[in-house]
Amino acid sequence: MPGYAPDLFLDDVSHYTCVVCGLVLKQAWQTDKGDRYCKTCESQEYPQRLRAYYDKATDREVQALRVLCTDDTCRWSGPLKEYQDHCHNCHTPRQLYNHYIQGLQQQISQSLQDVNNRIQQLSRQSEARPAPVARGNHERALVLGAREASLEGMRILTVLNREMEECSGRVEALEQQHRQERETFKTLEKKVESLQRMLVQQQVALAEQDLRIQTLELTSYDGILTWKIPDFAHKRHDAITGKTASFYSPCFFTSRTGYKMCARIYLNGDGMGKGTHVSLFFVVMRGHYDGLLRWPFRQKLTFMLLDQNNHKHVTDAFRPDPTSSSFQRPTSDMNIASGCPLFVPLSQLDSSSHGYVRGDTMFLKIIVDTSDL
Repeated sequence: MPGYAPDLFLDDVSHYTCVVCGLVLKQAWQTDKGDRYCKTCESQEYPQRLRAYYDKATDREVQALRVLCTDDTCRWSGPLKEYQDHCHNCHTPRQLYNHYIQGLQQQISQSLQDVNNRIQQLSRQSEARPAPVARGNHERALVLGAREASLEGMRILTVLNREMEECSGRVEALEQQHRQERETFKTLEKKVESLQRMLVQQQVALAEQDLRIQTLELTSYDGILTWKIPDFAHKRHDAITGKTASFYSPCFFTSRTGYKMCARIYLNGDGMGKGTHVSLFFVVMRGHYDGLLRWPFRQKLTFMLLDQNNHKHVTDAFRPDPTSSSFQRPTSDMNIASGCPLFVPLSQLDSSSHGYVRGDTMFLKIIVDTSDL
C-alpha cells in the first residue's frame, strides 16, 4: 500500500503527505529537489532520473504520530509504531463478555442475599411469637415459608443461569461477528491496496506521457537549441550550495535521423571555472540512427548567452577534437560532456548594462553547424 489513510490519525498530517499518492508517507524517501514520496511511489515515479535517499528523520516523525483504533467499540489510541501490535491484541468482544459476567455475578449475589434475608425474616418472626396453642400449625407454617423462600431462590438462580447462558451465546456471536468483520476488513484492505497500486501506476504512466509530449513539443530537429532556464535565482542558489551543481537541457537533433545531443550547465562553474564562471558543455547522446551517421562527431559548435536588453550576446565557438572520447559513437546513454568551463564570468551575469537574466529567466542558444551533413 503506497501510504497511510489520513483519517486514521489524530494529529495533523498535512506536512507528511506523499506528492504522488496524496496519502500519509509510508517509508519516506526524498529527492534532491526536496520532494517526499512513499517508497513504492518514489521507485515508480523517478526510475533512476533523480537521486533519492531514505528520509529516516521524517519516517521516525510519522511513526510517532498518534492514531485511533478503527474498531468503533475500541477506545485505544497511541503512536503509529504501536498500531499493528494493538490490532493483533484488540479484544473488545472479550471485554463485553467480562462486563456481562460481572453483571450476572452481581445479580446472583443480590438474589442470594434476598433469599437469606427472607429466611432470617421468617426466623425472627418465629422467635418473636409467643408459644401458640396450636404449635404444630405454627411450625408447619415456618417450614412452608422456608421451603417457599428456597424455591424462590432456586427459581431466581435458574433464571439467572439461563440469562448467563444467553449472554455467553451473545458474546460468542459477537466474537464470531467481530472475526468475520476483521476478515472482511482485511479483504477490503487488500482490494483497496490493489486499486491504489493501479491508480499510482496510471498516474505514473500519465506523468510519463505528459513528459514525453512536453519533450516532443520542445524538441528541435535543425541543430539549434534555444534553451530557456526559468527560476534562475533558485537554481543558482542550489548550484552555490552544492544541492544541484548542474542540470541538462532538453535533447535536440541535427535532423529527424541525425545526431542526438543536449547541453549541460553549471551555474556556479565546474573545474577551473568553479566559483568564478558559468560552465557550459555539449553532450553527444545515443540515438536511434547512430549506425547511419559519420563518427567521430565533427560539427562546429557555437554557444551563445542571449542578452535580453541590447542583444550583445556572449558567444563562444569551437570544433570538436576527433580524438576525444566525448565525440565518439556513444556506447551508453550519454558521452562525457565537453565544452567551455570558463564560458562567462559570474560577475557579468549581474551587470546592469546587460540583460542576461531578466524576470528570473536566462536564455542560451546552442548551434550545431549542419552545412556539411
